[in-house]
Amino acid sequence: MAPGGRPEPGSGRFTRISELGRTISFCLFALLGLFVSWKSLPLTPALQDFGSFVESGRAIAAGLNPYGVYPLTYRATYGTTVVAAPNLNPPISLIAFQLLAFVDPLLAFRGWYVASALIFVATVILLERAYPEPFPPFRAAWAFAMAGFWDTMHMGQIYAPLGLLATGAWLLLRQQRYRLAGILIGLLVAVKPNLALWPVLLFTGGFGVTTAWAVLTGIVLSTVPALTLGPRVYVEWWQAVEHDTAIAVPPNGSLAGLTAQLGAPWFGMTLAAVLVVASVVWIWQTRPPALYITALALLLSLLAAPVSWTGYTILLLPIFFERPWRKLLSIAAVLLILPVSSLGLLATLLAVIRQDRTMTVSRPLANCLESQERVITAAYER
Repeated sequence: MAPGGRPEPGSGRFTRISELGRTISFCLFALLGLFVSWKSLPLTPALQDFGSFVESGRAIAAGLNPYGVYPLTYRATYGTTVVAAPNLNPPISLIAFQLLAFVDPLLAFRGWYVASALIFVATVILLERAYPEPFPPFRAAWAFAMAGFWDTMHMGQIYAPLGLLATGAWLLLRQQRYRLAGILIGLLVAVKPNLALWPVLLFTGGFGVTTAWAVLTGIVLSTVPALTLGPRVYVEWWQAVEHDTAIAVPPNGSLAGLTAQLGAPWFGMTLAAVLVVASVVWIWQTRPPALYITALALLLSLLAAPVSWTGYTILLLPIFFERPWRKLLSIAAVLLILPVSSLGLLATLLAVIRQDRTMTVSRPLANCLESQERVITAAYER
């Protein structure tokens, strides 16, 4: 018996308690996933974000600005404010979206809903095979209860295939297949430029081959729209991004978004810059493994970006399948079920750093992270 009357790891009582906890967690996650799945079914004519993708495709077909606001463009409501949310994905996405101009929008939305679900199932299966867990598979059940997954499904977003690409790159890095991993990372960066920090940190850690293939893939893919749609499409995209005002809306989980809701977006941007610089210096000095760098890169990419929507958290799945669910990571998992992605991201970042005892973190950074850990843990326990 451990101090305090707790059963010791490895004992029969500890094993029984652990199995009971897994079973209860599995049932709770499964029930929550089933409930939210029913709520997210596309049973109404509302197209959500998918409508913005449809309008981008129609605009390309008609020779108009694919980043403009049109009848089917999604209008987000925050309190009494209604904000138009046109497609802001880079021009490479338009290659796929232009196909939507020739199909019924609602039929396409429902088809994409099914396709996204199947892609997500494939992602979870890949992770379960790479990191097997005893029955019942509570981590798999948790994945289907994530707010990021059901937000993706409800909004008709493109995050499910991005999650599959991120998981594929993670598993390829685990197998030391650095060139193929770089290709997948480059594809991700071409679609979501805020993930450019990933190859940068890998390069800093000595994984130059992966970075080279990622950069090459990203450049090649990014030239395709300029050749097929014309270079002006990049000007239109940049103008749309430049005038976007979504940084302060509640679903934005980045540090800048979190502090913007408090009236100080500059503080979040400053904190994000400090975290990124500190991580670059630390990785350069310690040269940690590729997967550790990847976990940090994914988390920092979401925290440091101007905008980080709830669906982006799908990219973090490999972290939760690879690592044991100790206290802080368990809190992070619970927070990622709730629509509070900023706290979930911070808790996951702290868990990643705290669980790797072999890593050397600078004392000031460690003190800062430990103080944040106490705040998050206290808030959760209340």
